[in-house]
Amino acid sequence: KRFYRIFLRFGSPHFMIKRASTIFSLYYNPSKMVGIKEGQKSGIMKIVEFPEPDELIEFRVCGWIERALELTKCKNPVVKIAKSLTRGDEYTEISVKWD
Repeated sequence: KRFYRIFLRFGSPHFMIKRASTIFSLYYNPSKMVGIKEGQKSGIMKIVEFPEPDELIEFRVCGWIERALELTKCKNPVVKIAKSLTRGDEYTEISVKWD
């Protein structure tokens, strides 16, 4: 836990988005998350594999991403679920923006 905090404090938001898939798969196995798009102050991630989709877990992941962005010194992070495995979509799409 402490290792990741230190790791995030010295990383950039885009580095965190790229590494989110690795961290995600450590907590939820089997699973697969990919970073698919990066803007200057935004990004999109997809959860493409998750054995038993659960809305609570999706919100937990969004909370983790928001806190990780705060640790990378992002101001006003906004994390939203655009598509969801729990709603029958093909994947969960999480969009992130910050100031």
